[in-house]
Amino acid sequence: CNIIQSNNLGHKRCHCSDETILNKCAQTESIQIHTCHAGLTDMAVPVVYNNNVIAYIILGQIKNTNFKLCALIFPVH
Repeated sequence: CNIIQSNNLGHKRCHCSDETILNKCAQTESIQIHTCHAGLTDMAVPVVYNNNVIAYIILGQIKNTNFKLCALIFPVH
């Protein structure tokens, strides 16, 4: 990730990937898992209080060779 983000194009792609997963998480108010442009797994988890998303827990940059297992543990609604 550091190498990819060390140039402008890579940095823009990472930013776009993060923005995409956070927007989808906000719209659905559910856990979102996706593969970024570099092939790594990212996950966003909304923190909901009084029916409002107040924060996100973001996990990422995970090289996941078993995406099906990850989807079973963290089902996407």
